[in-house]
Amino acid sequence: WMLNKINQKKYVFKIGLLLGSLNTGIYCFEALSLKYTSSARSAFIIGSSVILVPIFSFLFFRKSMTIIDILSIGVCILGLYILTGVQYGHINLGDYFAIISAIFVAISINCVQHFSSREVDAKSLTFFQLLFTCPIPLTLSVIAPSIPLSLNSITIAAVLFCAIFATIIPLFWQVRLQKNISSTQA
Repeated sequence: WMLNKINQKKYVFKIGLLLGSLNTGIYCFEALSLKYTSSARSAFIIGSSVILVPIFSFLFFRKSMTIIDILSIGVCILGLYILTGVQYGHINLGDYFAIISAIFVAISINCVQHFSSREVDAKSLTFFQLLFTCPIPLTLSVIAPSIPLSLNSITIAAVLFCAIFATIIPLFWQVRLQKNISSTQA
């Protein structure tokens, strides 16, 4: 029983490291994307990660794609195009960074699906995921000379709000509930 508990903690630690690394890739490449391209183009490309989810699910975990998955890919592309109003004439450096971020998003969704389908402690996995997500983006935000830091009450409140309501809570519920649906549905 105790050995099983220790193995479970190691397993959750390793998955947290993997998911945290993927999150780091998502955040860093998304930020780089926004430095070199418009927010509409970046949003369109990163939003297109929904197209990659069923493809990566097939490639990594041999989950077959249904007709609905294939039709959904087309509908998503059309919908994202309409919503963002993107006009493509050329591809710039920011677009490539957004593509990398979208790849990390799709891989992350599939990994959460794969690993949460096993009985893992959602609180522990969320903790380790966040623990391994934070160091690199925080370090880069402190040492990056082009990012002005002004710590005031509004900034601190905004950071806390985003940390709690846009990061911690959604990651916890994703880990806790995604095991009940497919990665494509997520």
